[in-house]
Formats: sequence, C-alpha cells, structure tokens
Amino acid sequence: MTRLYGTMQDITDRKKLEQKIEQAFDVAEDAYQSKSQFLAMISHEIRTPVNGIMGMGQLLKETSLNDEQNEFVEDILYSADALLKMIEDILECPKCRQTCFKRTLKNLTCIL
Repeated sequence: MTRLYGTMQDITDRKKLEQKIEQAFDVAEDAYQSKSQFLAMISHEIRTPVNGIMGMGQLLKETSLNDEQNEFVEDILYSADALLKMIEDILECPKCRQTCFKRTLKNLTCIL
C-alpha cells in the first residue's frame, strides 16, 4: 500500500501581485527610456553649438591678439570645455541608474 501526502496553497493573490509589479516595472522602464532619449537629443542640440563656439575660439586664438583678448579667448575655451564635460556627466548618470534599475528588477524577480 502506497501513501501520498501533499498540500495545496492558493497562490492567486501572489500571482496577481507579481503581475502588478511586472506591469509597474514595464511602465517605469518605458518612462526611463523616454527620458534617456530626451537627454540624448538635448545633449546633441547643446553640444553642436558649443563645439562651434570652441572651434571658432580656437581659430580666433590663432590670430594676432593682444594679451587681454587672448585671455578672453582662453576663458571662452575653458568655459565651453567645462560645459561639454558637464553634459557628459549628465548623460553618464542615466546609464548608471539604468544598471541599478535592471539590478533591482532582477532582485525583485528573484524574491518573488
């Protein structure tokens, strides 16, 4: 004679919760992608004129300038370079957050 023992547990609520969490992450990921695309577009729109300023500043620097004018051109180039670095830093933040976001999603999926 063989005996079989088992248990039964209703996991309907858990499955509904998992679906809601997955949907929330999908919405969040879509919003994040939209934000990333926006930042990429804006950074391009800002970088283009800044690169123009830097190029014109470098050309101006090669002309005969007095000391004061030379200092002005150096300030222009320094400021434009600082702005480009700031733009790069701004674009780097979302990349770091995306990695963190994906890691969090993976961890939550494992927990559920």
